[in-house]
Amino acid sequence: MSRHALRRAAASGITILAIAASVVTAPAAFAAPTNDNIADATPVPGVPFTDAIDATGATTIGDPINLGCQANGSVWYVFHPMSTQAVEVNTIGSDYDTTLAAFDRLPDAQTTPVDCDDDSGGSFTSRLTIDVQTGTTYYFMVNCWSSCASGAHNLIFNVRPGVPHVKIEVLPNPKGTFDSRTGFATVTGTITCNTDVEGVIASFDTNIGIGRPGAFSTLVQKSGRFFITGVLPNYPDTRTGIPFRCTPRVGEAKGVTQWAVTFVGNIGKFAGGPASLTVWAKGVSTADSENLLVAHSGEERPNGDVVPVQVKL
Repeated sequence: MSRHALRRAAASGITILAIAASVVTAPAAFAAPTNDNIADATPVPGVPFTDAIDATGATTIGDPINLGCQANGSVWYVFHPMSTQAVEVNTIGSDYDTTLAAFDRLPDAQTTPVDCDDDSGGSFTSRLTIDVQTGTTYYFMVNCWSSCASGAHNLIFNVRPGVPHVKIEVLPNPKGTFDSRTGFATVTGTITCNTDVEGVIASFDTNIGIGRPGAFSTLVQKSGRFFITGVLPNYPDTRTGIPFRCTPRVGEAKGVTQWAVTFVGNIGKFAGGPASLTVWAKGVSTADSENLLVAHSGEERPNGDVVPVQVKL
């Protein structure tokens, strides 16, 4: 209402109720971090590496959706490793709840990460270890578990040398042999490893440390109406097994060692023909001596049962 209109209203005896309108100003939006988008990912020039930024204002624009862990705003890092190695990536020291995803290629909306972690770093921070290879580009996505729109989001992003993901594989050969005189059957194969590992082919009673029943090596063959089940005769009363040592050669990613095990039947002799084999191995590596490595021949069903490998004697 103009001043002239107010005067006229007052002169006419009209009571004017003046309503003070308060102007509500929306809080200023935080600018997104410079590495909010994958196209602007911060380079990791080498290992070790640490970066400290304010992640407040990070968005989800263009982010993958098939992470397997929570994400409500992210910042990105890119890494071109100069050597094949294990690296640990973490957000330890950050003051907010993070999740962390790693990709071994430039991701799009549907790309699934190599790994995704929520709280392994402690205090709601994240930590994961991946094996990286020369010639592959890796992207690390650091996410806010809840919105990054406001509040404190002081990120500490670390990349440092990690303990390799140690693994062993048990690979039987498809053909074994049998001794017609004793009825003993011998099968052979290889164990592969990605670091120095020392262990045993599990004997028939060696499930100590494996943590599951039935985790022992057997050979089974049908003979008429019966099934002959073979155990390892050299170790019938021990909790050890047949030892092996697997070590990759210098400059090679995997090591291979040969094994041979001989089975004796419980109710008869093995003969020529098909048989079902399950071989278990366990060991420890020099890189991570606290964790027991367990491997077996054949595939594992969802319920945990191991599918025997078919061999011919």
